[in-house]
Amino acid sequence: MDAVNENTDMYYHTVREIEPELAEVGLATLKAFDVRARMFHFEFFLGDDGRITPLEVNMRPPGGLTMDMFNYMFDRDCYRLWAEMIARGSCEQLVERPYFVMYVGRKLDIAYVHGHDEVLQKFPQMLVHHEPIDEVFAPAIGNHGYIMRAAELAPLKAAAGWIQERVKVRL
Repeated sequence: MDAVNENTDMYYHTVREIEPELAEVGLATLKAFDVRARMFHFEFFLGDDGRITPLEVNMRPPGGLTMDMFNYMFDRDCYRLWAEMIARGSCEQLVERPYFVMYVGRKLDIAYVHGHDEVLQKFPQMLVHHEPIDEVFAPAIGNHGYIMRAAELAPLKAAAGWIQERVKVRL
């Protein structure tokens, strides 16, 4: 919401472990909506007090490049696994998450210190995908998206800061 209302850029990342309380709420939501044989995703806010608040229940895959992020997190094709589940009734269980994966968005109307080519050259080991984003999604997630992955989160956060570093305007 802030990215749209304040015309700022944003990034987000996957987690390698899901907190037990969140898993419990997610499974309860799954049961309450009797979800079967379909892609879905739920969104929750985790408050500073540890309280989990439901935000959305979606009976579709997540938007943007999030499915691509899942593919890179697991090193598997999640759409193929879902198709196997539908066709055969089961598929490989993805338990281990070997990577943190981060989406970093940039907007055309924000002046960044580093250009696109510099981003591509700076992070060849972490950068696994990038692409222009459709205009309809740009106010929320940027005009260009970068997907990066690493075994640790700290280098991804540092890379996001570098990619989104803005030119300082002097008055």
